[in-house]
Amino acid sequence: PLTAEEEKITAKKLIENEIERALLLQKGNEINALVSDEALDKKLRKVKSSFKSDSIFEHELKNRKLTLDQYKKELKIDLLMQQVIDREIEPNIKVSEKDIHLFYEKNKEKFYVDKKARASVILIKAKRGDTKSEKSAQQKIESILEKIKNGSTFNEMATKYSQDSLAPKGGDLGYFTKNQIFGAFSVRAFDMKVNEVSPVFKTGLGFHILKLTDLKEGKMMPLDRAKTRIKKILRKNKVGNATRNYVEKLKQKSKIKMYF
Repeated sequence: PLTAEEEKITAKKLIENEIERALLLQKGNEINALVSDEALDKKLRKVKSSFKSDSIFEHELKNRKLTLDQYKKELKIDLLMQQVIDREIEPNIKVSEKDIHLFYEKNKEKFYVDKKARASVILIKAKRGDTKSEKSAQQKIESILEKIKNGSTFNEMATKYSQDSLAPKGGDLGYFTKNQIFGAFSVRAFDMKVNEVSPVFKTGLGFHILKLTDLKEGKMMPLDRAKTRIKKILRKNKVGNATRNYVEKLKQKSKIKMYF
């Protein structure tokens, strides 16, 4: 719960936001900004695609106490305001090479590429807590490990025997950083040598063998590779600042009376 003073500050902020939206929409009318049904539908599809399903999207609308038509009206307002920004503010935004270089030098930690490993895995499933199932799975994977030690390729054994979705790919997990993958895999992979095969280990899924297939050391991303990303960040920041200044100028030219 907010205090009386906090409520007053919050209410004032909400009113200020609505004034700014109204000013941008007025400007949109002045410059004949229009949002076509096609543009609105495209934006709606993009928003929906960020949810796992349409039903989850609809559930979120209900949580916000909005109908689909009400939400579309809100989207249309957003698109109209964005047109004002695109036409009145964006063309004046410039990001220089000097800006990019300074940002890179001051934020180098953001451009450090973490160490990456690539590994392949074989899984033999076992029912947790079922002694018979676990014993059978362990015996099977130990026999697979023995075959690998005697010359069978890891890829061949994974394709033939592994019981997870990666089997058709020879168990290949692809590249991953230490925090991007299942802890039982990452804790082993980053302590192994390339082409080394781990001993059998157990997880909640069953029994595994892991092979490290490649290792890329962490390094600093060079400026030429970071440029595009930096330019987007700087441009977004500059547009944000310029929009605030633009709205302030609109306020100064407008007659606004607040009853609060």
